[in-house]
Amino acid sequence: MKSLFLVLIFLTLTFCKDEAVEPEELPGSLTISFDKTNIPDNIVSVKATVTRNGFETIIEDLNLLSETTAEIQIEELVAGTWHIKIEALDNNDKALYAGESDIEIKPGEITPISINLTPVLENLGGLFINVNWDDLPYNWFDQPTNPILQKDGSQFDNLGVWQPSIIKEETGYKMWYAGVIPGGINYTFYATSNDGLNWTKYSSQPILFPGANGTWDSQHVSPAFVMKESGQYYMYYVGWSDQGSDWGVGLATSQDGINWTKRISPVISGLDWDNQIVVNSILKINSIYYMYYSGRASTNATWKIGLATSADGINWTKHYSNPILESTYTWENNGVSYPTIILEDNLYKMIYSGGSSPAFGLAYSADGINWVKRLKEPFLTAELTYNNSRIAYPKIIVTEDEYRLYYSGFDSNNISFICVARKIITN
Repeated sequence: MKSLFLVLIFLTLTFCKDEAVEPEELPGSLTISFDKTNIPDNIVSVKATVTRNGFETIIEDLNLLSETTAEIQIEELVAGTWHIKIEALDNNDKALYAGESDIEIKPGEITPISINLTPVLENLGGLFINVNWDDLPYNWFDQPTNPILQKDGSQFDNLGVWQPSIIKEETGYKMWYAGVIPGGINYTFYATSNDGLNWTKYSSQPILFPGANGTWDSQHVSPAFVMKESGQYYMYYVGWSDQGSDWGVGLATSQDGINWTKRISPVISGLDWDNQIVVNSILKINSIYYMYYSGRASTNATWKIGLATSADGINWTKHYSNPILESTYTWENNGVSYPTIILEDNLYKMIYSGGSSPAFGLAYSADGINWVKRLKEPFLTAELTYNNSRIAYPKIIVTEDEYRLYYSGFDSNNISFICVARKIITN
């Protein structure tokens, strides 16, 4: 029996702009989403009870065996303090797990809340419920001036530029990106910007080249993730000597972001399901580094997402529960890949690609390990962008007033360039 499953609850407050309505009277809806893949075997239904003094008690049930949506939708809530209780029931309608909490619904605010469900009967494991309100999937707009960076058409980038890694510093924005040529050969370039939208290339020449013949990265160096600590830049890059064989993640360091020194060997390599490994996002939390990566077997095109941890950024241990995210929806096509992750208000938020699908999805986690997908459909597709036949390689950063999602776009001839979508932070 599985001892854990995750539930996400989302709130939306809606109102008509032509009506004068007090904030506390705004009608809202509450959506409780369940990841069926993590539900214990003996749980067949879930009951949600929502109460508040002066309001009718709301009780909603969901049969997890017969329903396909795995969601409970509660309409016509208003802002204020509500009490929610969730019970997980067996086939005799006996509550095996239960948890409850007061929830404060505030107009225009996003409030992450966690509820621990504990066993009602002895000898049963615990459940964890993550209660979360977030509008991150909505109101993105593609930058009208896209693409923000294009190829020079040189011997180093004649098939395009892609896979940006961006950091924001006090003096502006810095981008490391790859130029690609036939055969999957990649070189790393560098650009700067005052506003993150208008970019100046440092040079038409790469700042990082593939290794010499016979080295593990002799055919490919793409800057998967760059971070800065204690005045030094660290670039985790994807490398290989044979595109059809094993890949690895290398580490290079620099004092200025331009002149780099590589470590001789990869800091992490793929095995089994992830022998073609691509690092995508790294977070440092309480002195521990968390690396989120994509992987697939060279004999299997299905992408999955994994996690590795490290105390020093050099020696990495893959998580025992890998892969931590796999394909479950039709739109995800041949897997899930390229996760880019931020941590806000104790909630992990992941934007990911759907394998070879030209679209991005969203997932949430309370601990960075167990994830629940936010929507059944992607929130951003190539059709919602300017003149892209395909989009891939998302990278999110957060500024003072907006989210920025940098990504690689492709034209009908599969030439790549770098674009950005934006979302204004409203609270």
